[in-house]
Amino acid sequence: MTRWAWCASALAALAVVTGCRADPRQILVQLNLPYTAEALIVQAGAGDTTAVAAFMSAGMNPNIADTAGRTPLLNAAAGGHVDVVTLLLGKGAAVNVASARGMTPLAAAIINDHPAVVALLLEGGAALTAPTVDRHPLLLAIRSRRAQAVTLLLDKGAPAYAQDHQWSALMMAAFLGDLDIVNALLSKDPNLNSANDDGGTALMYAATAGHTEVVKALLAKGATIDAQDLAGLTPLMLAANNGHTQTVKTLIAYGADRAAINRTGGTARSLTDANGHSDIAVFLPKPASPPAVPAAVAPTPAGQAEQAERQFAADFLKLERQHSSSPDDERTFDVAARSAWQYVARHYQSSTGLIDATSGYPFTTVWDVASGIAALYSGHALGLIDSAEYARRMRRVVGTLRTMGVVDDAAFNKVYSTRTAAMVGRDRAPSASGYGWSTTDIGRLLIWLKIVAVTQPEYAADITAVVQRLDFDRLVADGYMWGQDFDGKWNPRRYPEGQIGYEQYAARGFAAWGVDVERALGLEDNGLPVTVMGRTLYADARGHDRLTSDPFVLAGLELGWDAAMERFARDLLGVQRARYRKTGRVTMVGEDAIGRPPHFFYYYSAYSHRQTFAVDVQTRGAFVDEPRWVSAKAAFAWHALLPGSYTRLAMHTVAPARSPEGWASGVFEATRESTGTQNINTAAIILTAAVVARRGEPISTAASPAR
Repeated sequence: MTRWAWCASALAALAVVTGCRADPRQILVQLNLPYTAEALIVQAGAGDTTAVAAFMSAGMNPNIADTAGRTPLLNAAAGGHVDVVTLLLGKGAAVNVASARGMTPLAAAIINDHPAVVALLLEGGAALTAPTVDRHPLLLAIRSRRAQAVTLLLDKGAPAYAQDHQWSALMMAAFLGDLDIVNALLSKDPNLNSANDDGGTALMYAATAGHTEVVKALLAKGATIDAQDLAGLTPLMLAANNGHTQTVKTLIAYGADRAAINRTGGTARSLTDANGHSDIAVFLPKPASPPAVPAAVAPTPAGQAEQAERQFAADFLKLERQHSSSPDDERTFDVAARSAWQYVARHYQSSTGLIDATSGYPFTTVWDVASGIAALYSGHALGLIDSAEYARRMRRVVGTLRTMGVVDDAAFNKVYSTRTAAMVGRDRAPSASGYGWSTTDIGRLLIWLKIVAVTQPEYAADITAVVQRLDFDRLVADGYMWGQDFDGKWNPRRYPEGQIGYEQYAARGFAAWGVDVERALGLEDNGLPVTVMGRTLYADARGHDRLTSDPFVLAGLELGWDAAMERFARDLLGVQRARYRKTGRVTMVGEDAIGRPPHFFYYYSAYSHRQTFAVDVQTRGAFVDEPRWVSAKAAFAWHALLPGSYTRLAMHTVAPARSPEGWASGVFEATRESTGTQNINTAAIILTAAVVARRGEPISTAASPAR
């Protein structure tokens, strides 16, 4: 009997099974099930064929969905229930409908490892190339290590050369070391030697991770053994750098050039010596003179699939970071963090616990109050301040937040004196009433208050008291965040603070404290697609777009990215790398303090106000086209999050911005000279990036001190 004939048989047998030959809804009564969408979806996920057949016979729409957009077919596929899937497809269930999170039946079956359901869905018309859960189905199967699903997809015609950002299907499989999947791809012409924007190839990723059998398989098919990436690194150098002895021996046996030189004059031997891999050094020639060492080479089944997808994504990103970094990176971050801490130490005000926003400027914004807390937290995690002094300083700043003035009994003022914690006006004179608030700045503060309260509960009660000072009904309306200032007659003026990137980052701070900012969380809800350097970014349909690094790297460092934010972040980094490849100018956009009058704070954006790589300032109506600089904090943050040859190059490019007193905001693009302006925001983000680089995961998921 075919599966489709079985469907008819199941429907006809219902009355016999239940002992009732009446209306199909009476059958549901006998089964003690209400005639509701929720009941159908639950029974589909439970694999109850009899119940699902009764719902279909009673006329229930097979494509009905719950509030999360999950259909009966999605839940049945996620649970691996072949008979229920067959029944629903036979009744016209749409095979390519996705949930609110983008989960399709095919994606759920792949993630939860139900190959029989995968085959059935493909037979029923499941799309082979449409993105699922922000990933191509084939790439999703590879990342989830589902070899049977990969074979089914390839046999059905899925393109073996599928690519997602920096990862082709073969690169991803090689990096994960799944030989069965690699061989399946190699049988289908997967563009063996294609390179990504960093110059990385599948062989390089296999060598980096030490997957010797995969290396052999790739070489047997003709992989280019001495290909070089953007930094001039070869597969042999990458394997040697990471201490993979067997992989090194295999590459040498296949004829790898042991004397190849990278862009900084390093060789496989110099990398081996620098990292202490003495067992590998014997296979590599010792250079006549030491070359320069390169720096830093109870949910429903559908809910379970969504959770698994998020975990696979997080695990893959963590693995990507681990294998793309090196001991040289560790040293680079360590030196950078120690310099950053010098700014914190020199500008800390013991009377308030606050830190000067910039050198010689005894004031701070609420954004920079949060940066001060981030710097303190990260400095302690890195061992730069002992626990007793850390506790004293954290108690002091939280105590200040409990008592310092607020505007109109609603929110923290935009700027405070770091010496007295008094509110100041636009003229920086003390003001009893302040001059307004920024919900973007408050959102950053809420993120760090939540991080400290959750990971260090001894401060939770005092922090909760701080948060309770905010009148969220005044700060949030219709799911969006609203700032406020005053006109010349002291009449309040409310304004939306929506700005793609910053809005989503700040909203996560509000959401962490249970505030409904649902409409502000969606990255694409107010976005208009624009193409920059061949990649798609989103301009703000409301006209407020400064697509710069800061909100995206902060979200990644502090909270972790969701799928949409990760995709956008990779594209944003990609356009900066593409500009470098086109112009030769290392590009790291950011918002930074730069002491170039008449303005002292600049935004350098990949896209802003219909211009690419534009510079603007806070002053309304002002037009500037300079300076352009390489942001130091952006360089370290991007390398902590998505390490690669380009981000490593950026870290070394900004080195002149470091001094014994701390970090300036960066170096000017044209001259590579330091901007000369030190500030707490740069220090805090470099310190946070150092913690994330050390742990391999965001701050919010790592409560223990860095090891």
